[in-house]
Amino acid sequence: MTPLSSLTAPTASLLLSARLAFRAAGRRVLRHPGDSAEHRARVQAACVLTGAEALQGALADWLYACPQQVQAHKQALGQALVQQCLGAVVWRQFMRQLAGQQVLPRVNRLATRWSVLAQPSSDVPQRALLCGVDDSQSAAQQAVAAILAGDSVQEAAFLAHCVGAQDSLAFMLARRSLQHAGFVFSQAWQQAMRTLEQGGRV
Repeated sequence: MTPLSSLTAPTASLLLSARLAFRAAGRRVLRHPGDSAEHRARVQAACVLTGAEALQGALADWLYACPQQVQAHKQALGQALVQQCLGAVVWRQFMRQLAGQQVLPRVNRLATRWSVLAQPSSDVPQRALLCGVDDSQSAAQQAVAAILAGDSVQEAAFLAHCVGAQDSLAFMLARRSLQHAGFVFSQAWQQAMRTLEQGGRV
């Protein structure tokens, strides 16, 4: 199996292969929920897909189905590619879950629509997470550095996080720093701002 850290920027054919592999791994996970190898394969495929939802959903399934495999969970979350794909805020939520040494319930805030074993909580918006001030500040700081370096993938992931998690603080902090740096905001930023304003969060 190819190590997670060796995966590079996805091509169209790689994305298709990863999508098929992710779906196939999901079916195997349903048949063998306690098989860590199947969960690992699904996590690996998710790392190639666009966005963080698939990876987040796969990891939530793994934590829920295999609560005794804490060391394996930590090893997966320790992979640089997994951290990059998840983003700082979501990664911290998983690490806090592991540090708490509590079994993740089937219905939880880490699961997403991509989860096949766990189920997202119904009391929070899809993809929303509990974001503390530290999380928001860290997410904004990392996003600003990546965006000013020209990383459009991280820019899109950050905006998706702000809207999905209603993280208006991270959005405001990043926007302020980028304004000071002379950054030219795209239409995606304007749309994200309108969405947050409609939610009464900005």
